[in-house]
Formats: sequence, C-alpha cells, structure tokens
Amino acid sequence: MSKSILTGLGLVLACAAGGAAASSDDGASRLQPLSKEEFSAVMAEARRRYRREDPAGQPWEFLDREKLPRLLDMPEFAATFWTLKQPLIDQAGAWDYFRLESPSRAQAVWARILPEERINDPVREGQRSAESLHVYYADEKWGKEAGAQIAFLRCLPAAAWRVKHMEPLVWGMKNADWRAGAGLDFRQCVRKQREEVGGISETSPETARGLASAAIIEDRLSKFLLSNGCQRKGPDSCVHLLPALVELNPHHAQLPRILQKLEPYFFPRVQDTSLDEREAAFLQLVYLTAKVPALLDHPQAWPAGEMERLLAKTVALDLLLANPQGYNPFSPAGKRIVSPWMALAAMQPSPQAQPAALQQLGRESASSKGCLLSTEQMLELPAPLLLGYALGKLEREQTSCRALENVKGLSESYVQAATQQALAPLESLLAFIATPGPARDEVRQALGAKCGDSPANDLWNVCRQLAEEKAAFLAAERKQQEIEAAEEKSRLAREKQDLVERQVCSEQMIELAGDFLRKRRKRQLTEGVASACKAWPGKEPYTLGVFIYEGQKEEQKQMLVTLIDPAQGKVIASYWTLVEVDAVTRYVDGIKFDTARYFVQPGLRAFGIDVATYSPRSAEGGYGPMRTLYVREGAAIRPILSDMAVSSWRYLPGRAPWETGNSENPDREPATETFSYAIGIAGTRSNGYADLLITRSSDQPKVKATTQLLRYDGKHYPAPQQMD
Repeated sequence: MSKSILTGLGLVLACAAGGAAASSDDGASRLQPLSKEEFSAVMAEARRRYRREDPAGQPWEFLDREKLPRLLDMPEFAATFWTLKQPLIDQAGAWDYFRLESPSRAQAVWARILPEERINDPVREGQRSAESLHVYYADEKWGKEAGAQIAFLRCLPAAAWRVKHMEPLVWGMKNADWRAGAGLDFRQCVRKQREEVGGISETSPETARGLASAAIIEDRLSKFLLSNGCQRKGPDSCVHLLPALVELNPHHAQLPRILQKLEPYFFPRVQDTSLDEREAAFLQLVYLTAKVPALLDHPQAWPAGEMERLLAKTVALDLLLANPQGYNPFSPAGKRIVSPWMALAAMQPSPQAQPAALQQLGRESASSKGCLLSTEQMLELPAPLLLGYALGKLEREQTSCRALENVKGLSESYVQAATQQALAPLESLLAFIATPGPARDEVRQALGAKCGDSPANDLWNVCRQLAEEKAAFLAAERKQQEIEAAEEKSRLAREKQDLVERQVCSEQMIELAGDFLRKRRKRQLTEGVASACKAWPGKEPYTLGVFIYEGQKEEQKQMLVTLIDPAQGKVIASYWTLVEVDAVTRYVDGIKFDTARYFVQPGLRAFGIDVATYSPRSAEGGYGPMRTLYVREGAAIRPILSDMAVSSWRYLPGRAPWETGNSENPDREPATETFSYAIGIAGTRSNGYADLLITRSSDQPKVKATTQLLRYDGKHYPAPQQMD
C-alpha cells in the first residue's frame, strides 16, 4: 500500500476495539498500550513484511484484532518511521478499524498516528491556499468501512480540515475555489472510488466500492448532523457537511428533519457573530440550495407557500451578492457550487411543481425593479419559471432582462406548433408582438431564434417579419459597405496622390538605392537623411530618385541621383557626388524633382533637382531653392546646369527692419520684392544643345520681366548672371 498526496482531504477515523482506556492530553480516549516486548515483536514483524521477507498472505504471528488499535494509539508507534507503519495501517484498513464518526476526532487520531505529516497544521491568516494531507489509498483488501473513510477524506475539500480561524466554506469561496481545482463534485468523487492508486475523471465509472462508500458516508453524515446540528466548527461545520450529504443523495429520507434542525442557525441570520452580512447571505444560499430537493420531495414538512418564500429569499440574497467584489460561486470549470436555482432545475420534472405553478413563481420573482437575476442564474432556472419571470419583467419594464433568450426550447416550441392550440403555452407572449418597442424586439428574437431558412410553422408571422427585416438590414449594410469602400478607395487615391506630390520614396526604392551604392559604386553607406522620388517623365515606367546620406566629414553629405527600373528591381543610371553642407543649403528637408519639358536635344529631356535654401530675415535678401539640371547618358547621369536660383527676394527700399523709423514701429511688416526664375528652351543651339532662356519675373506689378540666354559650352551651361 503506497502513500499519496490527495486533493480535498478529510479524515474520520476511530479505532473500535476493546481494552482499557487511558486519559490523554487532547481529551480523547486512549487505549491500554502494548508492553515493550509486545511492541517490539509486532514492529519487527512489520519490518519483515515491509521488506517482503515473510511469505505473502501469512497470518500475523504477534498481532491480532485486539492489539492493533492499542498499537496505533501508542506514542511509540507515532514516532516510528512511516514505512514501518504502512503494513500496520493497511492491516487496520483490512480489519475495518477506520470508522466514520466525527471529522475532528478523526483528524486528532490521524495527527497522533502520522505526526510527521502535520495534519493539524491550519492555514494562516491571509494564506490563500490549503495544503493537502498525505494519506493512504484503500486497496482491495480494505473493508467497506475503511474504504468509506478513505473516500470521505479524499473527497472533502482540503479547506474543511485546514481552516480553523473562520468558516471553511466561506474561506474557500473568498480565496479562490472551494474544491481547490479538484474538478469532480463530492458525489462523483465518492461513487467513483478506486481500489488502486490513480486519479478519477469525469468519465470514470462508478465502482462497487464507491457505491458502498456512498451509502456508509450518507448514513454517518445524516446521524452526525441530527445529533450535533451546527454547534461545531472547523471540520465538523454543518455548512459544508450539509451540502456533502445532499450531493450524495438529494432525496435522503432524513433530509427534512436535518434541515429543520439546522434552520435556526442560518435564519433569520447565521448565529456566528464573526460573519458579516454578505458572508451570512452566502451561507443562507448554501442552506436554501440544500432545502430545494427536500421541499419538492416532502412539501408536507413545511407550511404552505414555502417554495414561493424560498425563491423570493433566493432573489434577495443573489441581489445582495451581485457585487463582483463578493464571493466566487463557480468552480474553475464554470459549474455553480451554490445555487437554489440549479438545485431546482436538477429536480425537474417534479409532480409537486407543475409548469403553471413554476410560471407563477417566476412572475412573483419579477416583482422587484431591475434585472435581479444574472445570466448564469438564468441558465439554471427551469423553463416555466424563467418564462414567468420574463413575462413579469416584460409587463412591468418592457424588458425580459435577457431571460427569454435563456428559456430552453422556446423557439423550438414556436416553429414546431402547427395549430394555435399548440401555441397556447406561449399565448402570453403574443400581446407583445403587436406593439413596436423593446419588448416586441426581445419576444420576436427569442421566438425566432430557430426559424432558419424555412421554418416548419410560423403562425404568428414572426419568422417572416424577422426575415424581411434581416434582408432590409443586409441591403442597408451592403449599401453602407459600398459607400465605405468608395470612401476608402478615394482616401487611398488621395494618399497616393499626396505621396506623389510630396515625392515620397517607397521602401523598395530606398533599399535598391542603398544596395546599389554599397555594391556597385563601392561606396561606404552611412545613415540616410533625406530622399525624393518621382516618376520618370518619359514613356518608360522608371522612377527618378535622389538620396542624401551622411558624409565621412561633418561638413559633407553624399548625394546619389538614380534612375530606377522597379520591374527589374535595379538602378539603370546613376550619379554620385559629395555636397558641401553650409548654413544656407537644406539637403535634409528640402529636396525635390522638377520634371518640366526641358528637351535640350531632340529625344533628350533634362530634369531638375531643387535643393531648398535658408536665409534669415535679418539679411538684405536671399534665395529660394537652387535647381540643378541633369541628363541621362546611358548608365550615367550628369549635371548640365548647376545651382540656378528658382526664386530670390529682397527688401523694398526703405522697408528693411533696420532702416530709420522701422525699428520704432515693430508692428509694421517689412515689405519685400520676390523674383521667380523660369527656364525656357530657346530656338537656337550651341554645341548641339538648345540654348536656355532664363526669365525673371517680379511680384511687383510695375517691374518688367527680364531675360537671359544661356549657351551650352560642350559640358554644361553657365550659371545665370544677376539680373538687376
């Protein structure tokens, strides 16, 4: 028999045997110990059995049924190493010496037998998890009584044994989960007990040992609760022992007597003064959950109208605990642990609760203003009660509080009804369909949930109306989608045009230029600081690009002018140079292409690159962008006209800020004259290239335009002369 850590622990052990009893410090009855010689002989035999030195199945030589409980009760046995205890504990299980009595007495007995496991160690204030106990499994040799004890200790949550400073169930619900992730409920855990070491799952079958254990535990729990009520704390608390009994058998014959005995503890409030209002409300729900099956099975045990009072009280308590900073009523698997609604749903159908009566209870539960029931609670309600609640809410507040959508089988009943008589149970809903409003919308949506494409029946035209509204909605939605798609297309076109106008380079252009400079030009590529791109003005689908990189010196930058074929993904023509950085030229944020029709030869079109300049207002004048014209010659690009001003400005006579009288009048705006310079193609040629006609225009209306002719000298055009 091996030792294992089990989830959800509890021990109910008593060694039933004869012999004289002695007093003990803990108040429990102590048995007459074995003599020193008897103890030594038994332990030596246990050592041989543990080491498998004695033949298997051989009767004990020095141990019998009278000596074993006396041995287990001895401090000398408690001090023995646990492996030597194992054969003796297994023998106690086989002789059925582990009996179910008081949980706290059992815990004390096992604390004496296995002191090294510290079974009595409680959780500390502020601790959020209960440590599991180390216990034994019941193998095939153990008796039914001992097997029941093992099932009880394995299936009762660990908090029941470890929490001593407050109500264990309240502690479990406030700190995470009462079952601490055990998964199976108490009933399944007990009834699926196995005789070999191993876990139990939802799909595990019930076993003969498990069913026998369930019968024994049920009997002992009912007797314990009838005898002790709610007078004990810790492991003996009725708050978790009552739900354990009801889980084992909600139809237990003594359940009405037990509940009537326990009710004064729970109502009008729990008598434990250490509990606050919310904790007391939570424990009252525990009691009401246990009471539902007994009330339905034995209505004569309570006054008339008791079910109505129970449900009304449940609604009030649920409302009190609705704050999310309360108690967790769910296990990690999403199963509600405490819920009268769930208990009521599990008991249906019941001859004591007909649909009409349940529907009336639901209507009465809807009398309080607001949506008291949560969606989770609605999932647990029986359909007639939930339908009555929905009707009551619709009549009072024009909302079903989402109750209708949780009425099981509602829509199926509607579409399967071939006659008006078949719809009689739903006739109360018909009144809401005729009047537009939120109530009609909720009713139609609930009834039409199962309409599908071709409902079997649609006597109230709910499916047809919903289909028409859906079609209209989808048409409007498609129209809206078309409008949004057109707007998106327009937006993308505007963005694209904006990128074109701002001559933004794509990531592809930037990467191609960088790769080219590294690999083909064998130039050291440093950080890029500016770029501009524009479509090639010719018929070919090329892209012009200019890229500025940091130079090796602080006063220099690198400039790469390219013609890129995006389809081939390569640079097909280029020009690289170092440019000087000064306080005037703006390479970083002021570079742009000019692709006017500069045909310097038939079929040879030049293009310009403008570089912005900066001139402080304190200067006498300054220039705008400086333009350089380039031509492509095969794989090369070369400049043919350099640094021609596109515009310039100067102060008008007498209007400069520093001139007499202007400094005393700071609000007077200085007046300037601005000139623009245009490049035209003349009809004459020099050295094979067309002469350029530079025209200067002023923004002052009385100043006439002037022109200047630039002739190509075989390599480039000269810079224009100042035209004053």
